[in-house]
Amino acid sequence: VFTITVTNGLLSPASGVSIDALLPSGYAYVSDGAGGAYNAATGVWTVGGIAPGGSVVLVVTATVLPTGDSPFVAEVACLWSHLSIQMH
Repeated sequence: VFTITVTNGLLSPASGVSIDALLPSGYAYVSDGAGGAYNAATGVWTVGGIAPGGSVVLVVTATVLPTGDSPFVAEVACLWSHLSIQMH
């Protein structure tokens, strides 16, 4: 299970937020908790906006494959805000 938390640390809303979080080849996608906003094929999680001081969380469940890459990296893209990202 991978958990990605994105937090808007400013006093203004964040808009146009998307996160690139494609599972590496060493994992097989099982499910997520993004309500259809996460595209497992592309790894893009479309958030839209985050209120000032607010956070959004994506939980992705995957199984480990016997071969393939295992490092998991996520990148945030947005307009007009400073966002932080945590992965577990």
